[in-house]
Amino acid sequence: MGQETPSQSKLREALVRSLREVERLRDRLAASQAASNEPLAIIGMGLRVPGGVVDLESFWNLLASGGDAIGLVPQDRWNADDVYDPDPDAKDKSYVREAAFLDRIDLFDAAFFGISPREAKNVDPRHRLLLEASWHALEDAGVVPGALKDSQTGVFVGIGPGDYDFVRGPSDEAEAYVLTGRQPSFAAGRLAFTLGLQGPALSVDTACSSSLVALHLACQALRRGECQLALAGGVQIMAAPEGFVMLSRTRALAPDGRSKTFSESADGYGRGEGVIVLALERLEDARTNGRRILAVLRGTAVNHDGASSGITAPNGTSQQKVLRAALEDARLRPADVDVVECHGTGTALGDPIEVQALAAVYGEGREEGRPLLLGAVKTNIGHLESAAGLAGVAKVIACLRYGALPPTLHTNPRNRHIDWDTLPVRVVDSVVPWGTGDRLRRAGVSAFGLSGTNAHVIVEEAPPAPPIASPPDETTTLILSAKTEAALRAQGEQLGAYLEAHPEAGLLDVAYSLATTRSHFEWRAAFVARDREQVREALANLAPHHVIGSKKLAVLFTGQGSQWAGMGRAAYDAFPVFRDALDAVCAQLDPHLDRPLREVLFADEGRIHETGFTQPALFALEVALFRLLEAWGLRPDVLLGHSIGEIVAAHVAGAFSLEDACTLVAARARLLQALPAGGAMMAIQASEDEVRSRLRGRVDVAGINAPNSTVIAGEEESVLALAEQFQALGRKTTRLRVSHAFHSSLVEPMLDDFRRVAEKLVYQAPRIPIVSNATGTRAEARDIASAEYWVRHVRQAVRFLDGVRTLHAEGATTYLEIGPHGVLAPLAQACLEGTDALTFLHTMQKDRGVDAIVSALGAVHARGHHVDWEAFFAPLRPSRRTLPTYPFQRERYWVEAGQRQGSSLGTAAGRYALAGRRFDLPDGSVLHTVDIGPSVQPYLQDHLVYGRIVVPGAFYVAILLAVAESHWPDQPLELRQVEFLRPISFERASECVTLHLQLARGAGNSGFSVRLCTRQGDAWTTHLTATLDVASLPPSAQRSPLRPPAEEPASLDYLDVLRALQIEWGPQWRWLRQASRVRERVALGRLDAPQGVGGDDAPIPGGLIDNVFGLEIWSAGHATTSEVPRLPFGIERVVWYGRHVVPTWAEHALRTDAAADADVTHADMTFWDSEGAPVAHIEGFSTRRAPAAQFFAGQASSNLYTVAWREIATPAGPANATWAVVGEDAVGLGAALEARTYVDVNELGRAVAQGIPLPDVVAVAFAPEKPDAPDVPERAHGATQRLLAVLQAWLANEAFAPCRLVVLTRGAVAAQAEDTVDVVHAPLWGLARSAQLEHPARPMTLLDVDALDIDAIRAAVALAEPQLALRQGTLRVPRLVRAKASPALGALDPNGTVLVTGATGGLGAELARHLVSRHGVRHLLLLSRRGPEAPRAGDLVAELQAAGARVTLRACDVSRADELAQSLEHVATEHPLTAVVHAAGVLDDGLLASLTRESLDAVLAPKVDAAWHLHRLTMNLGLSAFVLFSSFAGVLGGPGQANYAAANAALDGLAVQRNALGLPGCALAWGPWDGTGMAARLPEADRARLRRQGLIPFSAEEALALFDAALGRPEALLVPVCLDSAALGARGDSLPPMLRDLARAPARRIDAPARQGEELARRLRALEPSERLRSLLDVVRQHVGAVLDADPHALEALRPLQELGLDSLMAVELRNRLASATGLRLPATLLFDHPSPAALAGLLLEQMLPDAPKANGASVLAMGAELDRVESALTELHANEAMREALTHRLRALLSRWAGGPGADATFSEKVDAAGVDELLHILDQKFGDNAHVSS
Repeated sequence: MGQETPSQSKLREALVRSLREVERLRDRLAASQAASNEPLAIIGMGLRVPGGVVDLESFWNLLASGGDAIGLVPQDRWNADDVYDPDPDAKDKSYVREAAFLDRIDLFDAAFFGISPREAKNVDPRHRLLLEASWHALEDAGVVPGALKDSQTGVFVGIGPGDYDFVRGPSDEAEAYVLTGRQPSFAAGRLAFTLGLQGPALSVDTACSSSLVALHLACQALRRGECQLALAGGVQIMAAPEGFVMLSRTRALAPDGRSKTFSESADGYGRGEGVIVLALERLEDARTNGRRILAVLRGTAVNHDGASSGITAPNGTSQQKVLRAALEDARLRPADVDVVECHGTGTALGDPIEVQALAAVYGEGREEGRPLLLGAVKTNIGHLESAAGLAGVAKVIACLRYGALPPTLHTNPRNRHIDWDTLPVRVVDSVVPWGTGDRLRRAGVSAFGLSGTNAHVIVEEAPPAPPIASPPDETTTLILSAKTEAALRAQGEQLGAYLEAHPEAGLLDVAYSLATTRSHFEWRAAFVARDREQVREALANLAPHHVIGSKKLAVLFTGQGSQWAGMGRAAYDAFPVFRDALDAVCAQLDPHLDRPLREVLFADEGRIHETGFTQPALFALEVALFRLLEAWGLRPDVLLGHSIGEIVAAHVAGAFSLEDACTLVAARARLLQALPAGGAMMAIQASEDEVRSRLRGRVDVAGINAPNSTVIAGEEESVLALAEQFQALGRKTTRLRVSHAFHSSLVEPMLDDFRRVAEKLVYQAPRIPIVSNATGTRAEARDIASAEYWVRHVRQAVRFLDGVRTLHAEGATTYLEIGPHGVLAPLAQACLEGTDALTFLHTMQKDRGVDAIVSALGAVHARGHHVDWEAFFAPLRPSRRTLPTYPFQRERYWVEAGQRQGSSLGTAAGRYALAGRRFDLPDGSVLHTVDIGPSVQPYLQDHLVYGRIVVPGAFYVAILLAVAESHWPDQPLELRQVEFLRPISFERASECVTLHLQLARGAGNSGFSVRLCTRQGDAWTTHLTATLDVASLPPSAQRSPLRPPAEEPASLDYLDVLRALQIEWGPQWRWLRQASRVRERVALGRLDAPQGVGGDDAPIPGGLIDNVFGLEIWSAGHATTSEVPRLPFGIERVVWYGRHVVPTWAEHALRTDAAADADVTHADMTFWDSEGAPVAHIEGFSTRRAPAAQFFAGQASSNLYTVAWREIATPAGPANATWAVVGEDAVGLGAALEARTYVDVNELGRAVAQGIPLPDVVAVAFAPEKPDAPDVPERAHGATQRLLAVLQAWLANEAFAPCRLVVLTRGAVAAQAEDTVDVVHAPLWGLARSAQLEHPARPMTLLDVDALDIDAIRAAVALAEPQLALRQGTLRVPRLVRAKASPALGALDPNGTVLVTGATGGLGAELARHLVSRHGVRHLLLLSRRGPEAPRAGDLVAELQAAGARVTLRACDVSRADELAQSLEHVATEHPLTAVVHAAGVLDDGLLASLTRESLDAVLAPKVDAAWHLHRLTMNLGLSAFVLFSSFAGVLGGPGQANYAAANAALDGLAVQRNALGLPGCALAWGPWDGTGMAARLPEADRARLRRQGLIPFSAEEALALFDAALGRPEALLVPVCLDSAALGARGDSLPPMLRDLARAPARRIDAPARQGEELARRLRALEPSERLRSLLDVVRQHVGAVLDADPHALEALRPLQELGLDSLMAVELRNRLASATGLRLPATLLFDHPSPAALAGLLLEQMLPDAPKANGASVLAMGAELDRVESALTELHANEAMREALTHRLRALLSRWAGGPGADATFSEKVDAAGVDELLHILDQKFGDNAHVSS
């Protein structure tokens, strides 16, 4: 060939580049294709399926035994007989009453997952099962769940529609948690949220194929790299019968509840429930990560049936396609698959189609005699619907593990529509071996969704795992951890059972797996063991530790005197890191010594006790020990060494290099050794001060080791003389065996030489803090890094006592000694004796080998310090074992309020029928249901009022007594504060109603408060409230016996008297047999049951009680001219003595003379048996006149209120109060008061900080605005923003806490009829009212004035009233009062157009329907922000149009005047606008401190701006109604809703202004609506708070009736709200004055919190100091329980409340409750600075009793808990006599030391103080030597 031309060369280079690029692209394509088909590993599984299956082993046991998990519906779900009817067409019935159920799905470990009890009961049980199963799947995979936080881990969940909502019932109170708790999307979302996962999170619903589709998506995501690990799950439960009822209509279910797959008997499928979660990784990743692989997913595929014969009909062709697609994805041939787990529902249509498809695909290329094996797990556990596919996968995994295929049940006779003889398939109907062989085992799994989505996966056996070669057992640490002590102990029991069941599991493997594959929670235990027997012993004596808060680790380095021959040899042989470190130190020290150090160190005896070798040996050993612990992850927070030990501390802290450290240590040892022999050292039992006061001659204090342990050193004669002085005082002295008098003047000759060595070294600032021997305080870096310091260090005393106290002051909680023997740990314990919650450990001990250091490592971990367990176990090369998963501590969380009427769920409550059926709820409350009415209690038909059958109040009393007796059988009982609210009446004798009695625990867990309610549709009505409790009934409190008078028949004339009062008693209601007036205002009656009426349905029959009420006819002694009856209104107290006897006699005594026509009476009653023994008595029975209109008119008008401004006396204000005014002062307040003025609150704060006296009152004033200015909304925003800034700054500065803030307005509220309102400043009152409720401890006054009357202003501030108005020199206060009766005059013109804003929201839509259906409105203009695009807007319009209305629905931002004006142009001329209802609004809740300008404006705009624009645009249109939907929050204030309260207060003001202009205007300040509106979207925490505050939500029907009642009334502001007067009264001091007149009992004075706190303080002082904290903790727990809706007794004292779901609003409520209970002013950050009940109790005790001895609250309570555990253990211990004697001796010794205190004789502390080194070692050997390996 000739030479290439340039062009040929270029061509060749281009071809080469092209070929290389082609090769690169080919490789890339191959890699991409490989990735798209990459096998996936199943590395873990969590499951729970019927038949008691909780893991793979129990699943296999069920399958292999042919287990059938089908059974009757559990009684705790529903009563199957109530729903069952064999007729498939029976309405609301099901022909099935068997299925495969899980046990107790109502149980859940909510606390583990940080879910509050309030939320937990509203979380769908399916979501809860997923959480638990996912945790178990990860643990099963050896993955620590916490390690996945913020990782790209995916969550794929198959889940369909749930039925938990049916349990709740449609009419129950809506809760915000229903959305997050029930929506299927939250199943995956909650799981990802809880674990902190950031990969894809999908909830998938394809009906029966959901979980297999989820698995397919998880595989795709892993292959595409969207996640590194994935959880694929499926879940299904059957919480309610509705699913059975609906499926029965389709006849899809097998009547016996069993799937009969492949059988001629197939007649539908049997339902099942369960949860399966798989943990997945790419196969290569799983191998790299060392995972145990359960199985491999080779291929997956998904498709749809398409247009088959019906949407639910299977399509065989599509099934074949999905099978082939899965094979193609797996790159396998059909014959490579051995078995298919079929969808196999057992239907006549589906089974043949599926088998034909399988035969067509998997029959290809299959060898003769090797048919495709078929199975269906549905025959064992039912069809798990959404989870069915993964149930099949789980079965395949079990089969692969156990090497066999289990039988498929109920398959005979075979389905005749399948050609079994010719098709290459065979049903597995007995156990078939399926072991490993020459070919890989593979199985297909199918799932076909009812909606047509098909899925198929191919599962392959896992690649062979390397054999586990467990290392031989040796001493190791085993650790356990849990979130609660109970779970920790359960985990210990699990571990013991596991070791018994798995003798092949090596102890090191188990220990390694416990440490590295499990989460480390706050409850921990660690112990050292060498064999299983020691493990059993340790588990039997488990010592849990509760890790709370941050922990600090202090490391102590031992000094001279602790050495022993051979020290470190065992560690040298056992731990390579120790060996390398020791060799490195010896290599640096040996050049300075005359013999290799290691020889001396490991020699049996010899020179180890020579100072020249002792100190280098200690240094080498301790450095090596530290490096070993450092390699295991220990990171000390602070260091302290003793003498030579401080050099070790300095070196490991980085103060000097190893070479320089060795130089220094060797020189120190050599020079000390070279000193002349002589001198002495003596340990004396005395304090440093005692010793120093007696020092004479050449004697020095050499060390202060403990409070009463001081070491002296010096010339022998002087030392001995001083020792004799102390001996004469009875003090112990011990001479130390030393060659020289260290740390005394006798070492001074060596100091210069030592200084010369030290000065040659290079020093650095230490990286770890060191506490100095020389000062006992933290060492300064400049000191440690100087030669002079180390010279002084040799000479000066070792101030160990001060050093330890410094460690404690710096927060050290664990003290770990590094040295050859435990010397410093007990000394440090003696230094801090009496201080709780500290731990003292040592790392080495003679004759214990490496046990001590291994034990110390576990103990350090158990105390909450980090240990790198991977590093610890790495040299031992253990294997991971699959251990038992976390033992969840489940409790019942179940919504039970929605029981169906007449349901037989629940249990019979007690001996009396009227106690009904009882339901115990998880929050400690109880529900009773009782069916009442004339059809159930026929005697009720004989009690008529105004001609209707009415249930009398006496009957309610009988029910309450029956219910109370069921809770406290055979005990005296009392009812208190019985209030009769609304009657129950019937039209016909055939009627009845279910009564619901809701019993909530009272304060102090004593008794119940009860609400008696009924439900009609979605409407709840409360008829009565009361409290129930056990009665304290000493003999002195009982009524006197009665001497029965002679019997005289009662005249029936009284029936005429009753008839005149519109009351009719029929024969079954007449219990009175005799009646007479026995003295003034007192009547006596004899009673007996009417014929045919039993007296056994209650402790006292209701008819009897009502007849006794009727004795008023005689006790009053005169006739009445009124035809209006007096009916029961309330009872102060009913006491039943616990005697099961029907009373025969009763007395009725009026309290005062009542006029014949008095509207109200009060009476007392007593009941006796036939012998005259007292049975019961009633105190304070009240009656009131009840006109028919009032009695039967419903409750609409009684729930309408208005704000009345009442005059109050004006006192003289304090003239000497100092004032300051902040901000713009346009009204001239500062000048009038002669007060200082400041630009803002911050300027005032700076002035106070600089020394200006704090003013008594700080005022901010707002000048009135023009009422008709066009920019009112803009100025309203500005004024509200200004006040918000003032409030935030004032509340943020605790320096202002003592002074009062006054917000002064002019015309912001209407306090008298002629007032108009400044709309600009009206919102200020809503904002400030909210601030008052959020911060009740901060004095604040809202004052609206009509003139600047300074004297009156001063007087107003002197009052305790939070809100006042000044009018013509008179002060007025606002009170909520019932609106006066007024005829409803409002009528809407049906031909006019009504405008509704917010029309597609909850309230707006309800109102629009109501306007059409109730008011006949035919023309609607509906406006909302999204208009027709709003959800369900089209349905609403269609519904209204179908009802005959013409509807225009427009998208309009009503806060914009231009858009609103354009919308009004669409009103037809022939149907002009005649009414406006403004119902628009938004929420942006948050505590006042967190509000911003944006969150304020966002809420104000749709309320204030929109209302103003509506006002301006319609004021000339002649409207008949202008209704503003406002909120009770604007009237009262709203904690967490200050912006919303401000917005609504502005609406209230606008209504007043319109009225003043002669325009219609009414603001309805709504209380909460149930099921719709903004309150329905509140979090459950806020809704529960509303209930506690006395606010009962309206049903929509009730609310709309109130809307009707309000139309046309004259008031500008009406407050429709349903108030619970009992709850209002229970609020006591915290009840706002606005509501005080409506509480059942008068609320206490404003200053009551202070008095209440004083009373509590008095009670605490009366207790023993040890009991005060516990008593206060009980108080805290009660309030925490009330706020969290949790059982107070179940609250852990040390657990942070945020872990139980405490949020910021709860924190505010709890702070306010505690402030009220204690009378203390508590900061806003209270719950964040003191997050646990114990911390709160400790703080409150310290502030309430500041002069009492201080105690660490958490420590005291922790110690109490420890003692409780000791007591419990002793109670349960089965000990022989020798054990009892030994334990008794030890306990007595402990008690003696404790009781003796610091001065007691022969305490351990004193022994330590006075012991010499040898004695000390002997004591320590005794104390720690025997059996120390058992427990840390």
